[in-house]
Amino acid sequence: MTFDTTWNNLIYQLSPELLKFHVNAIHDTASTPSNLKLWNKAVSGNCKLCSKQGTLNHILTFCKVALRQGRFNWRHDQVLREIMKTVSSQIEEFNSDIAKESKRAPSVFHKAGNKREKVTLADPTHHKTKRYFFSDANDWKIIFDEDERQRNFPQHIAATPLRPDVVIYSDKAKKVYLMELTCGNEQNFADQEKRKMKRYQQLTEEIEANGWACKLQTVEVGARGIYNYSLPTFMNHLNVNNKEKKKACMKIAEISLRASYTIYLSRNNTIWTDDWELVKRPVIA
Repeated sequence: MTFDTTWNNLIYQLSPELLKFHVNAIHDTASTPSNLKLWNKAVSGNCKLCSKQGTLNHILTFCKVALRQGRFNWRHDQVLREIMKTVSSQIEEFNSDIAKESKRAPSVFHKAGNKREKVTLADPTHHKTKRYFFSDANDWKIIFDEDERQRNFPQHIAATPLRPDVVIYSDKAKKVYLMELTCGNEQNFADQEKRKMKRYQQLTEEIEANGWACKLQTVEVGARGIYNYSLPTFMNHLNVNNKEKKKACMKIAEISLRASYTIYLSRNNTIWTDDWELVKRPVIA
């Protein structure tokens, strides 16, 4: 699990209140109902929404009332939108680069002393680009699913009611990349990964049975702004360079932290509104 705690990030990237919440959330010293009772500053330690024990984990990830009101889904979609900025940019670059590569003429030269026999050199970048899942097509399409803007899985690939968070596919190459995002309790990252892999196992098998290559990647971003190794792995699959990868991962973690802080500030509010956005929905071509 990772979060950039360098002075540059702490001083210049996070506001004082957001940094304070991040530190308190990690050490479980936030002013939750449960802690206030422990500190003899409140009579009840119960959640104001559902009357269960009001720990920080409960407020950020487990409260059933907050779940029904869409608070956790709102955070999930804000993080997903931030991820989609990188996805859309990289896929656009893949489509453009492959299109250019297909038009690039091969290098031709004559052997010394022999003007008739020609030798063709392969593109020196060919083997490098072939290592990536997206390197052999230029018609990649992207679908991403939000709570308020649900998108069905492409039914010509497989007939299913499941809706992975991100679907990237190429009709020419007959390849599909699925990404499923989880925003929750950092302590449950391993269980969340296993649960999502099991949930989509049958779908991946059906896709492959239909003659398509399929890759599934789960991504876990914690409610406290800490991300799992799966996020950089996902960025590696998209061939994001190290500098941009670190920048993107930290911004995604910050959005998750900021959304959780909003949920935390609303812990005593029985009415929830999500008609404003931390991240604007990216436009996917």
